[in-house]
Order: sequence, then structure tokens, then C-alpha cells
Amino acid sequence: MGVAASRGQNTDAPGQTAPILFDIEAQPLEAALDAFGSATGIQVLYETSLAAGRRSTKVEGRFTPDIALGTLLTGTGLTARYTTNDAYTIMRALPAAHLAGNARRYSPPDFARYGHYLGMAQAGILDVLCRSPETRPGGYHATLKFWIGSSGAIQKTALLDSTGDHGRDSAILGALGDTTIYEPPPAHMPQPVTMVIAPRQPDDTGDCDP
Repeated sequence: MGVAASRGQNTDAPGQTAPILFDIEAQPLEAALDAFGSATGIQVLYETSLAAGRRSTKVEGRFTPDIALGTLLTGTGLTARYTTNDAYTIMRALPAAHLAGNARRYSPPDFARYGHYLGMAQAGILDVLCRSPETRPGGYHATLKFWIGSSGAIQKTALLDSTGDHGRDSAILGALGDTTIYEPPPAHMPQPVTMVIAPRQPDDTGDCDP
């Protein structure tokens, strides 16, 4: 599994590799991840509880998105996994024992399953949003918080900030209310989950490919 917790670590190659000029102050992690999404047009998904009480590292200069995100997460104990469609899932970093090569004596933690499931949830939500011109990603920024029931159905949703269009806000919440993820969430997965939807064009990223 690729990680991007800091410079020098391995990472799955993202689709967007051109350097971007970043100016993201050290701040509460949730706000920093939101700023990263706005600056790059890359979607970020994470368990909401992971960001609580954590602060980001300042990111200033011209970097590729993977390096910038790794720098932002430095010192948080978290790492970023590149998934699909130019998107990242944030999760806890591998423990030192595992990184030191002691995998045989270490039981895989739950966050590995969570990362796979969160990527699946991300894809399912994008699929639903792509079905309507009003909710189709590309022209708006939104930060969503949602809870997934034991059946895989999204049971509760909230917009942490408006897209700037109250009609679109209502349409997004309505669409998510009718969404069911392909599988139920793993047992004991922390909830709610936060997803940053960045203003990027689906025609360029393949978000809404059939």
C-alpha cells in the first residue's frame, strides 16, 4: 500500500503530477484538507474523528499534490492513500513495527479495511452525484459529512459549507439520502465520514465516466 506521510516515503502515483503553488497555513487539519482540495481539485475522504484535535504543517511553495499532502500531514500520525479518479483517502499511518519489517508479527489493523471501504463509498457517492446536472461535480466545492448504516445505506448527511446554491445544496443532500454503498461498513468503523468535493471537471478526471 502506498503512503504519502512525508517526503521520502512511497506513494501510489497520482494522476495529477504537475507542481502547483501552495500557500496553506498551519491550522486545524480539517480546514487544511479543505484548502488542499480547493487548491488542487483533488477529492479527499477521511473518518471525521481522525481530524479532531490535529493540526497541519504549513505548506508553502511549488509542489506536486502528493508531496504537498504528505507535508501537510507531517506530524499528524496520518497518511494519505491514493485511490482512484485523482482522490485520496486519509488514514492512520502504519505503526513503526510494521515499517521496520515486522509484518509477520503484526496483525493488519482495521484501518486497512476502512481505507478500502472508504474508497468504495467515495466511488458510490460520485456515481450518484453524476446522475443529475444539478449535482454533477465540476462547478462547485462542498464538504460533506455522512453516516452509513449497517445495510450500507447513507442514513444521515450534512453539508459543512454551502456550495453557494441552496437548490444544489438540497439536491446533493437528497441524492445522498437515496444512496446505498455496495457493502455494509466494516464493524466498528468510526463515523461520521467527511468527504471534500473539489471543483474539478469530470470530463478531465473521469469522475462521471459511464
